[in-house]
Amino acid sequence: MIIKRGWQIEITNFRDELEFSFRSKTLYNYSLNCLDAVYHKARKQAIQKTGLSPEIFPEQYPFTPEDIFNSEYFPE
Repeated sequence: MIIKRGWQIEITNFRDELEFSFRSKTLYNYSLNCLDAVYHKARKQAIQKTGLSPEIFPEQYPFTPEDIFNSEYFPE
């Protein structure tokens, strides 16, 4: 699907940018501490942008930090 591929490319680009930023362990550790707050903002934005039911989006982020930063990981 073209849309899915587009999102995968965008996610890969963000992960590549983060890889460079996270060479700083201080910034990496800070990001881990912010994951919960960032997820809640992203969830709210996703609900608003898509118009989908909030129940579709888990209330707690369902990914580990390893999943988030793994360039090969894409949930089904």
